Amino acid sequence: MNKTMALWSQRDLRFVVETLIPERGDAEHVVDLLRDDVNLLDAMLQDDRLFQQLMDDEQGLVAVSPLLFFRVLLLRARRDLQKEIYTIEHRQQQKVVLFDANRVVDLLALPEVTGYLATMLASYTRTNSTTIP
Repeated sequence: MNKTMALWSQRDLRFVVETLIPERGDAEHVVDLLRDDVNLLDAMLQDDRLFQQLMDDEQGLVAVSPLLFFRVLLLRARRDLQKEIYTIEHRQQQKVVLFDANRVVDLLALPEVTGYLATMLASYTRTNSTTIP
């Protein structure tokens, strides 16, 4: 198991599996497989159904760690930016169009960058230890 995979909790991985392949009766086995296959997990984190579950279901937000939540959002932002040619920056109450979307996409394609950003964003959240039945 590599360092990146060690970041994912059993609960996070189980949420991914139960969201994307609920028909599987062996969720724990699939979680173990995900721990050994970073490419498979990355593909699953980019699945629209996972994003929608996190956005549409309030319980989804409390069922996962902030790290997983922000990682999914960053991967979605990268995919959305692939369709754009510019980004907009706000400077002194003005909108400035920057034709840098492809550079942002390239940056977000680096796993160490999205990992760092997700970790940084997650560090700004405050979580309480609560078990949800």
